[in-house]
Amino acid sequence: MRVSRVKGKTLFEMAESDPSLQYVCNYYLNIADQILALPEGVVPNESPDRDLFSLLSDFYLNPSKPQVMSEDEELDLMMV
Repeated sequence: MRVSRVKGKTLFEMAESDPSLQYVCNYYLNIADQILALPEGVVPNESPDRDLFSLLSDFYLNPSKPQVMSEDEELDLMMV
């Protein structure tokens, strides 16, 4: 987990004083649990910061907006 350039804290540290961030921490903890379980056939790939920020901001800022994906993107997302 990276330290915020603005706040100087990790997301988990910020969640200690702002409980509204707890659901985001839970999201990351769920991903960590899935990776630590070492599911067969899943190979994690590093993503650039810009892709991660875009994904998270789209997910959290537009939760009711349906994501339109091509068949290839949908398949990639299911494999992660």
